[in-house]
Amino acid sequence: MKNIVKIYDEHYKKFEKDKPLGIRYPSEALVIFISNLRKNKKNYFDDQGKEYSKNNNFRGKALDIGFGSIANLLMLKDKGFKCYGADVSGVAVRRGNIFLKKKKISGIFLKKFNNGKLKYAENSFDIVIGLQSIYYNLDLRKFIDNQIYKILKPQGKFIFSFFSSSHSYIKYSSKYKKNIYYFNKSHPNKRLYGSKYYKVKDKKELIKMFDKFKNVKVFQTKSNQTHIRENWWYVVGEK
Repeated sequence: MKNIVKIYDEHYKKFEKDKPLGIRYPSEALVIFISNLRKNKKNYFDDQGKEYSKNNNFRGKALDIGFGSIANLLMLKDKGFKCYGADVSGVAVRRGNIFLKKKKISGIFLKKFNNGKLKYAENSFDIVIGLQSIYYNLDLRKFIDNQIYKILKPQGKFIFSFFSSSHSYIKYSSKYKKNIYYFNKSHPNKRLYGSKYYKVKDKKELIKMFDKFKNVKVFQTKSNQTHIRENWWYVVGEK
């Protein structure tokens, strides 16, 4: 974790002064996931005339792990959630709070977390998300079983993303040990060089990793719009 903290602190320090970090807009996969929480196969099209209230009138608490940019949190707040963000980078937390204060935005609370420990009470959150971040917790199974499970409320939902085996970033990786890999010097984004991450072998392993939870599913998104071929696995489920 010291490795990734140092890398992202240095990365975020180089962003433009007083500007938000990274992306300005939320993840499309997250927007779809949240908007569909109240739908299922039987009632998917039964929201005519009440689409707005169903999609934008949520209650409860949401946590974004590794928020970096606060774009996802701003969307979750707009949907109606009371929002919390946890990041290993103190720079991300500080810059996020500066932006929230400058824009006079309330209802979003940011905190730094250390050593893979989320300091929130048991059964705190209705939603926990971790997009392009959770795999940096190298003792991943322990983090999922002990931290994520603890802070989710019963029936609380989660969504996390992982590199699929065909994501372009995988070919710029070298094995460190067992399931731990790191981005080597051939990686096109030099800011990420040396970042260690937990590499999931396949969907079967991903589902097994969350076997403490219920209704676990994996879906996939692909994009080749840029020179990076993005291919993500998303795992969703509930406590």
